[in-house]
Amino acid sequence: ASLLRLNSGMDINLISKTKIFGFPAFAHISDTKRKKLDPKAKKAIFVGYGDAHGYKAYRLYDPHTNTFFFSQSVLFDEDTSLQQHYLQQ
Repeated sequence: ASLLRLNSGMDINLISKTKIFGFPAFAHISDTKRKKLDPKAKKAIFVGYGDAHGYKAYRLYDPHTNTFFFSQSVLFDEDTSLQQHYLQQ
């Protein structure tokens, strides 16, 4: 047992899956929703967790279309701050 688990009672796996709100993320676009030369991911901002059609998913915000959406397949860019993310656009 780890020291963190003994002190807090929380599972280590739960803590490692927790993401920082507001960080840039890339949501995978499934093959059925894109054409051959379309991008495979959509750049977005992580805003929370939720349920999408009965499945646990990440809630994301797309600043280009001003819409919120859910995705289960997400890569997080935790090395880039939100300020750097906006400067790159």
